[in-house]
Amino acid sequence: MIGPTLRMTTTLAAITVLLGCSDEWIDTRLGLDDDRDVIPIQPLDMSGGPLLPATTEDDASAPDSIPSLLADGSAEVVSLGLDEFRESLIRNNLALDVARFDPTLASTRVLAEQSRLDSTLAANVLAAREMEDASANNLPIYALESNYLDAGAGLAIPLATGGEVYFEGDLYRYETTYLDGGSNVSPDSIAFPSNLNAAVTIPLLQGAGYDATLGPIAVAAYDERLAVLDLRVLLSRLLASSETVYWQLARSWRAVELQQRTLDEARRLVTDVEKLAAAGIVPAVQRYRADLTVNQRQAELLDADLTLRRDMRSVKIIMNRDDVPLDRHVVVKPQASLTLTAYTFDRAGLATMAFDNRTELVQAEYELRKDERRIRMARNALLPELDVRGSVGLLGIGTSSSSAIDSMFTGEFPPAWKIGLHLRMSLENRLATAGYQAAVIGRLQTLAKRREVRMMVAQEVYDAIDRLEIGWAQVVATRKAESDARRNLEAQRRLLQAGTTTVYEVSLAITDLGNAGIEVIDAETAYQVALIELAEATGTTLGRQAIEVLPHPLERIDAAAERSPRAVPADV
Repeated sequence: MIGPTLRMTTTLAAITVLLGCSDEWIDTRLGLDDDRDVIPIQPLDMSGGPLLPATTEDDASAPDSIPSLLADGSAEVVSLGLDEFRESLIRNNLALDVARFDPTLASTRVLAEQSRLDSTLAANVLAAREMEDASANNLPIYALESNYLDAGAGLAIPLATGGEVYFEGDLYRYETTYLDGGSNVSPDSIAFPSNLNAAVTIPLLQGAGYDATLGPIAVAAYDERLAVLDLRVLLSRLLASSETVYWQLARSWRAVELQQRTLDEARRLVTDVEKLAAAGIVPAVQRYRADLTVNQRQAELLDADLTLRRDMRSVKIIMNRDDVPLDRHVVVKPQASLTLTAYTFDRAGLATMAFDNRTELVQAEYELRKDERRIRMARNALLPELDVRGSVGLLGIGTSSSSAIDSMFTGEFPPAWKIGLHLRMSLENRLATAGYQAAVIGRLQTLAKRREVRMMVAQEVYDAIDRLEIGWAQVVATRKAESDARRNLEAQRRLLQAGTTTVYEVSLAITDLGNAGIEVIDAETAYQVALIELAEATGTTLGRQAIEVLPHPLERIDAAAERSPRAVPADV
């Protein structure tokens, strides 16, 4: 018992060692053994390095604003038109570049389905030597040596209507010799049999017709078109969202300029108060109220400047250009003008336009066509298999390869043929029944989705029209409010010069003017965004140029793969 026990213990120990080393061995083979430690999160050093404490409070509270950078020439201005912005989006957007491969991948699936119509060529060459007793030839005391060389070829041609045609030909060289253990008993016997056959299989029920054979190809082709439409949907959404960011940047620029003008008005108030106080028209203590207004407007300007930086960085990320880094030393300023025109809308006409142009509805139509094809394919699968099978063959035999081939066509041997029917059917056929039911239910689901999409499209169009109508009324109202605020400020200034009002009223008028100006900017920007939303809802784009993004062609995939990936622009 000691021997087997020792062997078992040794075996278990070896298995344990091997299992314990397996993970380490795998990690080593995969190159994962160098990254086992968790990287700790380091604390941010607030006393040195990239962060240095300010020497005074004023140093920490006086950042360079975008207007100040432009004034002293520290920033480079990049004027950006809407067409240039769109071009950068289409050319450099990483999500769009990734999505462009989807239609190309779908086209490879079409190519794969088309392979069912590919003809197949087969060829074989075989040399063999066989030894057996010659009992079958009434010579049991002798051995029979057979040497033969076989060469053949076959060609299978699928039919678009189902079934296939198969051609096959072969030629043998057959040599036999009787052996008695060392010497030849009889002379060699050499023959050259040859065969030429043609066979055909034609389905009559299941698998018959173009739907059964070409249906999968059609389904893959519809999937390819749907992939292209998915790319169009992505492009439309990117354009709408990106142009919204573009106009938001334009809004931020206007807001900064407005806050700067409002700050200038507050500083002008300080100067006026100093003069009036010196003349004894207003108390000198009102200077504090004027200084408070300046500081408040300064804070509003800094807040607008921060928003401008964020919106500018968002535009730069969308552009993804190496010459436009994310830092503020390259300033992007939109040059396109707002479309501030009142329109009269044909609601029904715009809804009809949306039904014709929206990609989602075009996709629904392709889905319905694909579902119809699947139903026909599934209906064919319900039928039993009933095939006509036939073949005809020619035989040739000679003492040489040429004579054997000639004898096939001289009529020396009559042609062989056969024809018949093959029937195979399932007694329950639950798989095909389930497939047919799934295809029918899928079509019903697609019809319901199309109705839902049409309702959604109509809702988006009418919502966009409502936003435009209300938005224009808001533009008019805010412009009037800004005009009233400006007249009120002028009146309060005159009253202050006469000493019949206080600095507080003038400060309040300055604040009202600034707020009214922001409301005008917001209303006009919202109106422009509503136009973008109307274009998106109708399946169009603002502007005079159509936009198209083509999938990556197959012949350029390798070249595209060799390109180095573009990085998100950053400062170096």
